[in-house]
Amino acid sequence: MGVKTLAVLQFEFRAMMARRGFLIATAAFPLIGLAIILVVRLITSMGEDGPSALGYFLLGYFFFASVLAGVGAMATTPQESSQLGTFVTLPAAVPFFILSFIIGEPNGTIARVLTFIPLTAPLTAMLRLSAATPPWPDLLGGAVVLVASTVAVIFLSARVFRAFVLLYGRRPGLAEFWRALRASG
Repeated sequence: MGVKTLAVLQFEFRAMMARRGFLIATAAFPLIGLAIILVVRLITSMGEDGPSALGYFLLGYFFFASVLAGVGAMATTPQESSQLGTFVTLPAAVPFFILSFIIGEPNGTIARVLTFIPLTAPLTAMLRLSAATPPWPDLLGGAVVLVASTVAVIFLSARVFRAFVLLYGRRPGLAEFWRALRASG
């Protein structure tokens, strides 16, 4: 939840900067500070697993930032960006939907599998860390998958951005989008 909250706050801050000017946007700083304080309190309450949770929080933040940057590059309006972002945030909320399974069996099959899926890994790992100490191969493997996915998504988002710059002002079809995506590489 912390990753999503900070991503939303960051998006809202940028939107306010663009729409209403600098003075109104500075009012968002206390909200961002509050979110940071809540995340720090969550991590410090985890004791010895706090550094692992912080690592997963940061990896998740960078992963979702790069994914949502690509989504933002595809959208032409804030409303469209919000609608496209749903396809990213809804799968990321799967660990909340099955919270009882993850907390009940933090080293069970469902929790272990979700630790290796990039969209669900940050939240699942933090939930597992709060319930028990997962085996280090699970944490390390999930972190490696998350880092590799982040790097891949950054490159893909850059290509999507270049492709949509080529298609600026038009609503491309799927075939036209793929042609522009190949041409941008």
